[in-house]
Amino acid sequence: MRAQYKDLMHLNSQAIEEMQWWHDEMHQWSGKAIIPAKCQMVVTTDASSFGWGGWWRPFGLAGKLKDEARGFWLPSEEGMSSNARELSGVKLTIEAGLEHFRNRVVLVETDNKVTQAYVNHLGGRSPFLNSIARGLWSMCYQAHILLVAVHRPGKVNVRADRLSRWKHDHTDIRLEPKVFETIDRRYGPHSVDLFATRDNRLLDRFVSWRPDPSAVAVDAFLFPLKGENPYCFPPVSCIPRLLREVLRQQVTITLVAPDWQAAWRPDLNRLLLEPPLRLPSDSIRGTGATLPHSNLTCFRISGSYSRLSAAHKASSTRW
Repeated sequence: MRAQYKDLMHLNSQAIEEMQWWHDEMHQWSGKAIIPAKCQMVVTTDASSFGWGGWWRPFGLAGKLKDEARGFWLPSEEGMSSNARELSGVKLTIEAGLEHFRNRVVLVETDNKVTQAYVNHLGGRSPFLNSIARGLWSMCYQAHILLVAVHRPGKVNVRADRLSRWKHDHTDIRLEPKVFETIDRRYGPHSVDLFATRDNRLLDRFVSWRPDPSAVAVDAFLFPLKGENPYCFPPVSCIPRLLREVLRQQVTITLVAPDWQAAWRPDLNRLLLEPPLRLPSDSIRGTGATLPHSNLTCFRISGSYSRLSAAHKASSTRW
């Protein structure tokens, strides 16, 4: 006769012994599933002495050019071992593309077997590598991400290797902190660094132009500026579009740019709230600092008609 779902069952001694083992050992469970889950995304990473890089795509599909991240090491990270760099590269890539991986099973491809082991075992013997792995695990736990790592030989890890070996970036420019402090005292406090990366940000909140760890958003031109006091040091080619956004959103920003008589200069002049502030000649640093930024100047501009009107009435001269 077939038993009903709610019927009582009598377990033999072997079944009781088996269940007792599971009861006693569950506190040591790593959190990983016994039955492997099907991977939904693939992340390929690499690291070098210059920096880190990685790219991602849905499992079984080709990746898109925009689905990648890279960056330079911070001064505090430059002395890390190769294993620490590789494991950090995984963490930073996952963090940069976090929204792509949320609630998914992610296959991590790495050419470093130590990294493979630390990802799969959720840690290891090294206290320092454990701290990196713990940060990675904590981030993935909160985002409901399950990582599974495999070894990918370096000779076929071409794209991630190229991303990690980027030596110079013309957008990697920032003001010297002391110069920025002067600007922040005059026009701040600023709430967001609108054109920055993890490597060169001057504020805790920043917007990057590509996926970047810790960025509050990607693409400054999609970021709502109402209620913000943005600090902006954009590539020169972005200035005309930025001026249009300032007008469209009717906001006030601090802009650092070269004092050139460019095509966009008349538009900038119409938005000035006060005379520009000329910056010292040695104001910038970064891998892109060799670009021509002569006559670097700080402009306080606004697209708010009321603020512009008040500023023009308060001034007896035109700039």
